[in-house]
Amino acid sequence: MLRYLLYMFLAYVVWRLLSGKRPTQRPDAPPQVLRHAPQAPHVVLGVAPDASPETVRAAYQRLIRQYHPDLVAEMGPEIRHVAEERTKELNRAYEALKQR
Repeated sequence: MLRYLLYMFLAYVVWRLLSGKRPTQRPDAPPQVLRHAPQAPHVVLGVAPDASPETVRAAYQRLIRQYHPDLVAEMGPEIRHVAEERTKELNRAYEALKQR
């Protein structure tokens, strides 16, 4: 009897968890991406704050080759969106470091 009550209780808990309201996303809406706090340009590119322009350029090119959106063009829209956001972040960091 106790085992039966335990199973019923667990079934109820699972049912309550699964039947909760979940936010839905429109099919034409852009995918949701977690936002994070902006970082210093040298942190984004993974170089020292006093890195030479050649080192900055090499780090930028290496990361762009890794995160370029064209590389994931055939994958899902979420992955493409993440790659586009990361590329924008890398471009902003590189431009900021080029200015100094």
